[in-house]
Amino acid sequence: MDSTQRTKVRGTPVNVPSVAGRNQKAKERLPNNYSFPQRLFVILDEEEAVQKPNPVISWLPHGRAFMINDPNAFTETIMPNYFSNIKKLSAFRRQLNINGFRQLTKGADSGAYYHELFLQGRFHLSRGITKVKNKNKPKFDASSEPNFYKMPPIEEE
Repeated sequence: MDSTQRTKVRGTPVNVPSVAGRNQKAKERLPNNYSFPQRLFVILDEEEAVQKPNPVISWLPHGRAFMINDPNAFTETIMPNYFSNIKKLSAFRRQLNINGFRQLTKGADSGAYYHELFLQGRFHLSRGITKVKNKNKPKFDASSEPNFYKMPPIEEE
């Protein structure tokens, strides 16, 4: 049986690995060509599908950013299942930075990560996230952080 299924994430049909195979390590069942952002999207999708009362990692209500709610559990239980080459939370954060994710530093979403092409229910957009070269990386200005609660909600496709 194919380990992917066509599911609806917030009403959007998406091909993501089946949650039914969770007992098998995700790094073994995910396609080898999945990039870091695509694997991260699958993590968030699967954690949401399980619907734990206190998720280790989760989308924020607006669907434009995610939060690692329990860094220790994330490092011990989730990272080993999805990434064979990333062992420490600092290496995971480095990958976020390399791929252009930004961390929010103020407001209700402080500590969350976001990227303009990383939106809940829009797996296809994560394919467009590319690694950022240091010389091309814009300087970060905390005063220009977005307020996702003032933006219109993400529309279903």
